[in-house]
Amino acid sequence: MISGFGLGCTAPAANNAILKLAPDHVAEIAGLRGMFRQSGSILCISSVTAVLARSTDVGLAQAHVFWVLAGILVLAAACTLTIEDHRGSW
Repeated sequence: MISGFGLGCTAPAANNAILKLAPDHVAEIAGLRGMFRQSGSILCISSVTAVLARSTDVGLAQAHVFWVLAGILVLAAACTLTIEDHRGSW
C-alpha cells in the first residue's frame, strides 16, 4: 500500500518532468522507466520469495527482509540529494 501510494504521487511529477525536459524523447524515456520499474519489481519479488522459501522461520526471515529493504530505501533517498538540479535546457 505504501509503495503504491508513493508511486502514485511521484509518477505524474516524473511524467511532467519528461515532457518538460526532453519532449522529443518522451516515448523512449517512458518505455525505459516502465521497463526498469517492472524489472525492479520482478527482481525484488523473486529474491524475497527465494529467501522466504529457504528459511526455517518465515516470520523472522520476513522481518529481516523488511529491514534490509527499508535500509535500501533510506540509502536511495539519501542518494537523491546528490543529483544536480538542472534548470533550463539540457
